[in-house]
Amino acid sequence: MSTETPPPAQKHKTYLLTSALSPLGHALSLHLLSLGCNLAACCTRTELSSPLLPALRDAGSNSPNGSRLIILELDAMSPSTVQCALATAATTFGRLDVVIHTGIPSFLGALEEMSATDTVSQFEIGYFGRVNVVKSALTVMRKQRGGHIVVVTGLTGAMGTPGMSLRCAADHAIEGLLDGLAYEVAPFAVRVSIVQPSVEVAVWGGGEVRVAKEMGEYEGVEQVKMIRGMAGRVLAGEELSDTVRILAEIGGSENPPGRVTVGDEGVEIVKERLKTLSEELEEYLEASLGADIMAPPGVGGTGGRMRPVAIGELDE
Repeated sequence: MSTETPPPAQKHKTYLLTSALSPLGHALSLHLLSLGCNLAACCTRTELSSPLLPALRDAGSNSPNGSRLIILELDAMSPSTVQCALATAATTFGRLDVVIHTGIPSFLGALEEMSATDTVSQFEIGYFGRVNVVKSALTVMRKQRGGHIVVVTGLTGAMGTPGMSLRCAADHAIEGLLDGLAYEVAPFAVRVSIVQPSVEVAVWGGGEVRVAKEMGEYEGVEQVKMIRGMAGRVLAGEELSDTVRILAEIGGSENPPGRVTVGDEGVEIVKERLKTLSEELEEYLEASLGADIMAPPGVGGTGGRMRPVAIGELDE
């Protein structure tokens, strides 16, 4: 376990982690305990028998920095267990500083291969489950006039990935919600951050992976085939280390970023995606500008045209 000296802003902060026994959640839990943070480590009822749980309890008992650990049941699809876990953490430690939603199960395969049940399940877990956690965290943090909500998505929230279209859709949806939410809760001193690790960390580090039954028509689609071939992958600890470090750093920050992409490769992928979007915008700029809607009499605009208000202007 790390024995690094935590920054003053980090030591004794109280964290709540969902999926604390997923590969990423477990690694992050051990790291936060080593820094002297108080930790509410959450898991589902079935995970309470996980072989990882004793190691986590030992880490909490033997922490050299005086941190405290509680294990709580939390099922993101059960609002009552979410609310109970958050309230218990806040009551136990006196405050809840950072809530990190660490991961979700992923449904992999080409879209046509997915059943209706798969589609609904991915959105129930990947969107509505996350919303349940975020809303319950807001109730606590708004009342205490401060806090930080962090949601781990992935590069799947920044771009489309073949064989992961459902996961990409769920991550794009929650990122859109969080972008809007950040402005709603800023007056209460509540911060919102999105962390986008690599696809491997997001999917294989975040929870259960379920692969759809293959359709023969997609046998020749190499990118989908490649994703299928990774279905049973197990991540090594060093593959999680960068994401763990960044989550701990922004959790301890007094001025956290709204979005962080993890790793050189991820940053380059996002840059390339933004470059493509910019080029497409310029290519069709004339057609886009010609589609402006004329403002009705008495409605403000530029040259008689309606202009949407940019989110940043709301604070001006």
